Amino acid sequence: MFRSPQAIDSKITPEAAMYIAMDEINGRLADIQKTLSGETGSETTPFSSYTIDLTVAHTNLQITNKTPFRYLQVYCDGGLNGISIRMGDQSAVPLDVSQIAAIPITNNPAFLYLTNDVRKGRSTLTIYWVRGNQLDIKSPSSDISMSELAVRLGSTNFTDRRGETIFQDDFEKRHIWDIWGNGGACGITSENARYGDRCYKLSMPAGITSWGMAKSFPYPRLGAFGLEVHLTLGTNTLHYVGINIYDGTTQYYGELICDQINHRLSVSTPKGILIIASSLNLESSSFFHYFKLVIDPITQCYVRAIVNSVNYDLKNVKINSSASDVDPKTQIYIYMNNDGSLFKNFYVDNIIVTGNEP
Repeated sequence: MFRSPQAIDSKITPEAAMYIAMDEINGRLADIQKTLSGETGSETTPFSSYTIDLTVAHTNLQITNKTPFRYLQVYCDGGLNGISIRMGDQSAVPLDVSQIAAIPITNNPAFLYLTNDVRKGRSTLTIYWVRGNQLDIKSPSSDISMSELAVRLGSTNFTDRRGETIFQDDFEKRHIWDIWGNGGACGITSENARYGDRCYKLSMPAGITSWGMAKSFPYPRLGAFGLEVHLTLGTNTLHYVGINIYDGTTQYYGELICDQINHRLSVSTPKGILIIASSLNLESSSFFHYFKLVIDPITQCYVRAIVNSVNYDLKNVKINSSASDVDPKTQIYIYMNNDGSLFKNFYVDNIIVTGNEP
């Protein structure tokens, strides 16, 4: 039996319900999800997988699967640039791989040799050995069994599984977002994606210094409220991830700031900007980084912030508050500031809003 989702909005979307169910399944199948420890699967499973950490350079790393499979497929969460995979021999011509192409395996057992550049931040490459039909790796909501889907997808809250999901947007379908700023362009694109085939693109032409997106929800039950998102970062740019909560008389708001100019992480407080990490080294490119912010309007404090795999405990740090007669609602936002000297594109994917955060 699955737990009933305790949604802030009683009209929970079918997509959110599906992801909550998958999160439950994934938790129950954790004992068989072993991608970080090496090869999985057997002669009776439809696929097997092997995951490699790309924050470490490899030269002709040998990967072998001893059971017979029909296809080889790969997926990398940061794209395939700087990666070469050879089959059979270290001197063989690198395979022409993509995120969705299936390469027939003609000789079993198959020997692979991986060479990759070092990547900053959390990045992995997963190799799938497929026994039956090709896997729809980039569209995990396709018609496959729920248990297989759970094992392949992992948790909807990719780094922090606490809290109950009340909204999720992976931009595979059209959703309406409010625009934060003037003069830029935005929309769903297939140019880049953290998961799936699409993400949200924010374009800032030269001369535009602030641009972003926002979405509002009904006023929540009292309790800690979370926002997580995957972002690409730009050089000389400030990136903001924030939550506004209005109760009809007061506005409570917290804001996580990723400063790519001074390479530091901070939050906004009643006393000003509080730096919580210095010498931050986050790659500025089409690579996605994970951010999560949790605030509690009851205690009027932050709870925690997470960037990639690093957790920052903020329980004693005050959030901002001010008088406001705005009708009760909750608003989330993601936006960027820079000097406007160059045209820049930013990509946003897999936004998840959570309630009842511990």
